Amino acid sequence: MSKQFKDFSITSSQDPDEVSNFTNLSNYWWDDKGPFRLLHEINPVRIKYIIDSCSSHFNKDLANDNAFKNLKLFDVGTGGGLIAEPLSRVGFKVTGIDPSDKNVTIAKNHSKIKKLDINYIQGSPEDRKFDGLYFDVILALEVAEHVSNVELFVKSLCNKLNPGGIIIFSTINKTIKSLFLAKFSAEYILSWVPKGTHDWNKFLKPSELSREIRNNKLDIVSIKGLKFSTKSPAWHLSKDVSMNYFLAATKQG
Repeated sequence: MSKQFKDFSITSSQDPDEVSNFTNLSNYWWDDKGPFRLLHEINPVRIKYIIDSCSSHFNKDLANDNAFKNLKLFDVGTGGGLIAEPLSRVGFKVTGIDPSDKNVTIAKNHSKIKKLDINYIQGSPEDRKFDGLYFDVILALEVAEHVSNVELFVKSLCNKLNPGGIIIFSTINKTIKSLFLAKFSAEYILSWVPKGTHDWNKFLKPSELSREIRNNKLDIVSIKGLKFSTKSPAWHLSKDVSMNYFLAATKQG
């Protein structure tokens, strides 16, 4: 078992180097040709997976414009709000948090321009400021591979999920394939993401993430891969989880 699962001396899930890295890039969140271009490209697939998962879990009719009204959503590692904004538009009551003050400022300013009511707060899910807050939907998209303590991170999220709620992760599998494609190729050959964005040692196998979630008494309901098709070319959901994958889990209630 890796150190990130065993080191109980760590009381924060934040990795200062990771926070600094994303803070330095914060001005580019809404530049779809900049360092976050890949997130803009996969956003339609991420949003579809979230909406489909939530509509199925909560038995919501997507033909209803207010299908998700009054459902409280926690977007953890919100960055500039790339996920928070479209989900706010479809009715979720969104709270977005990020460990970077500058990211939160960028997200707040952009949501004001778009006239969206999103509650953005600086911090990490284990912070005491979030004690007593509970949500129907919790998202941690492309975040788990950047934290310093996965066990604490997952536990903090699961504790904030309402009974009957759903939590959705997306992250990168720890495989030889991901080492070559998600790390070296994506950063140094294709320049899909800035160099140094990822540390392969912090990637998570679905079995590892599933174990942490089950340890917190949640049930895994879906694991789907995210794959790039050169034929389209576009990103789409897949049975192949050897690279990026989504994982959804629910809390009984």
